[in-house]
Amino acid sequence: MPETFKPVWSRLKLLFEWLEHFDFAWGRMGFGSIFLGKVLPLAAAVVVAVAAKANNQPTFVLILSALAGMVLTLAGSWLALALLDRITIAKDKNNLTVSNPIIKDNTTRVSGGTLGICVIIAAIIMVGGIWVIFNWPSQVQYDRTRLVFTAMPRPPLPDQHQFLGFNIAWNNPGPLEITNYRENYKFISVNEYLSNKEIDGEFDEVTSRVPQADLFSNSVPVGGPGIFITMQDQRFTPEDWRAMLDGKILIYMFAVFKYDVDDKSKIADICLVYNKDFPSVHNCYRHNKTYYGK
Repeated sequence: MPETFKPVWSRLKLLFEWLEHFDFAWGRMGFGSIFLGKVLPLAAAVVVAVAAKANNQPTFVLILSALAGMVLTLAGSWLALALLDRITIAKDKNNLTVSNPIIKDNTTRVSGGTLGICVIIAAIIMVGGIWVIFNWPSQVQYDRTRLVFTAMPRPPLPDQHQFLGFNIAWNNPGPLEITNYRENYKFISVNEYLSNKEIDGEFDEVTSRVPQADLFSNSVPVGGPGIFITMQDQRFTPEDWRAMLDGKILIYMFAVFKYDVDDKSKIADICLVYNKDFPSVHNCYRHNKTYYGK
């Protein structure tokens, strides 16, 4: 064989040898061992699914977690059997001799280094599998837990002691409880639409005045009827309202909500504009969103 192809052939030969060991392992798992090939993977799937259910995961996560537990168990058993088959005969007198109930030879010589490698591989499989199964769904839970807002216009009615503003209702449809929610808002009137930079500046000012969390901050449980408040500004009169309907001014409301989901902080901002299109109310571009705080 040409010298050029010898390195390639050596790698292919090693691959073929490994395939022989995996073929042995698959036969042992599929036909020679009901426990390794069937009972143990199914038991792992049930245990992982129960753990995911206890963690309030949705149905699709339960199914994916159970499949992942089954596959990890099959892969671990398969790898262990293949390694045992590969190291059945070792001629070094310093190797450790142990009894092997799977391979029907009387003894198997296994070096300490090989045992260490097996332990490391098993640890990587188990730790990596547990992280994927339980850490990824937790992030999904954090993403799905947020305040959902409904804004209802509130025109000024002085004879009913009602000032210009919005009725804001929100609830928590996510799987986790929301704690330490607090808010701040402001109204302004302008003669023309604000630029994105001007809107960002208004939000920076409103955000800076949001109260800090304390022991008496409110919480929003999962589900339930939600919470309702009125955001209003007594400075605006019926004359301002008529000027807005005539298209002479625009009235902006900027609101910022901060809240916690476990140890993660979230921020939601609301930007609404009253103009001559009332009862339609407009949103601000790039706002009315929820994002993670720093």
